Amino acid sequence: MKRAIICLLFCVIALSAGIVFGQASAKVDQKKVCLECHDDMAKDLSKSRVHAPLKEGACSACHAPHAARHEKLLVDNESGLCADCHEATREWPGREHQHQPVANGECTRCHDPHASENTNLLKEPVKELCSTCHIEVRDWQAKAVTHAPMRVGQCFKCHDVHGSSHDGLLTDNVTQLCRTCHGNDAKLRERHKGFDPTISRCTACHDPHASDSPSLVMSNKHQPFADNECAACHVARQTAEGYPLKGAVESVCGECHGEEAKHFAKFRPHGTTEERSCQECHNGHASDERRFLQSSEKNVCTKCHDPSHGVELVGENPHAKYSCGKCHEAHGNAASGYLKKPNLELCSECHQHQHSVAHPMGEGATDPVRDTPMDCLSCHDLHAWTAEPLMIASPDRDLCVRCHRDK
Repeated sequence: MKRAIICLLFCVIALSAGIVFGQASAKVDQKKVCLECHDDMAKDLSKSRVHAPLKEGACSACHAPHAARHEKLLVDNESGLCADCHEATREWPGREHQHQPVANGECTRCHDPHASENTNLLKEPVKELCSTCHIEVRDWQAKAVTHAPMRVGQCFKCHDVHGSSHDGLLTDNVTQLCRTCHGNDAKLRERHKGFDPTISRCTACHDPHASDSPSLVMSNKHQPFADNECAACHVARQTAEGYPLKGAVESVCGECHGEEAKHFAKFRPHGTTEERSCQECHNGHASDERRFLQSSEKNVCTKCHDPSHGVELVGENPHAKYSCGKCHEAHGNAASGYLKKPNLELCSECHQHQHSVAHPMGEGATDPVRDTPMDCLSCHDLHAWTAEPLMIASPDRDLCVRCHRDK
């Protein structure tokens, strides 16, 4: 009798399981069922480019029908879900330079996951899409001369929009990239007065996007270059090295910029030499920046100087909106860090209130850690702080006990 009851229970369980499994395996017309509530998808289905899962009615390939741990009932996080089908996405995080949406795993910042009228399911045509984040694109479009790929919205001709091993998400180094279209070396040498541009960085003189000058030459031109007076700086006859400078960089620049050259030679900032000096930061031909800087002041400085010194910073730096030259003398001086003024005087130009109510400072108070008069840098670091507000240690206790160990 006992054995019979066990067999009966086993049959009931098996029958129930069969019914459940049968129901689970029953084919559901997902497109029809989902459209009953999500009728906006009908419009997507009419677009020229429809994402394969939607087109095939496989909504559950991306969305869980009942519940999920992710927004919009996604079965995985955005980047992981896309990588299930688009395997190429798996290697993008390993690239040295990543497009920010890729680094954040935000595929849908640029792509519509359902359907689009644009190639690659882009939310908008390339030019309009890129300009939503890169607002400078609109400024380039308004200039007199525009680079053809930029003008027609082919940013991908030069940039890898997901990630790259080159700065600026370029698909190759600058010189090789330019030669893919401008590859007639003989013609290039002729236009550059015999100088071989294939061994130089094209973007040193040409803006790769747009300019107000012919041939995309940068708008701010050094006078000898603008007047075609090459001999002012270069040897008159071509050599095996092209047209080298008449002498050391600093000496050549000093012929016109004598006071700057003397000041520079006196302090030798940044460990420079006469041969390795002005060209480290300035372009002798043309630039879109003031003082013929090779790029923005901040980029020029951070090329060599890590502002945070590798420290993991806490919070935002309120001074980030200022240029480095607001506090530092780029051509050097006798002060530590090439500060334009003693830091107590420099900081008080903006922080007057703090200097009237804060900790005693100046000659009447000594910083026992640095054995100097107490000043702003006794407690603050504008580049490598670890606690708010720009403190070198936690102000709750750690900062104070650096000096007041006997209290």
